[in-house]
Amino acid sequence: GENYLKGGENAGTADCRTLLICRERASVADVNDGRARVVPVLRALNDNQRVSLLVGPEGGWSVEEEEIFDKICSKYIGRIDPPIRCVSLGTSVLRAETACMMAVGSWALTNDS
Repeated sequence: GENYLKGGENAGTADCRTLLICRERASVADVNDGRARVVPVLRALNDNQRVSLLVGPEGGWSVEEEEIFDKICSKYIGRIDPPIRCVSLGTSVLRAETACMMAVGSWALTNDS
């Protein structure tokens, strides 16, 4: 919950999932800003298959939510195996249900044994 998003005491511990916050409109600036495309991020998680995907509502995240995510994700830039990452599902604006399917499909693609 909120404690996890704020980088609380359980964030990043072995019993926690990596939280991937899916955001819209990827650009080169997004990658430099701490956001990256979801598939390479999932592949880089090594053996940690415990992932939670946070996908926003139709119309995107609110300005306040975006500011919170920017603050949280910038905290972990450059850190190996951060507990929270901002990721992009690509350059297209997706409907909420499409974004969910794309996020889960990306996870399945990278974890198919």
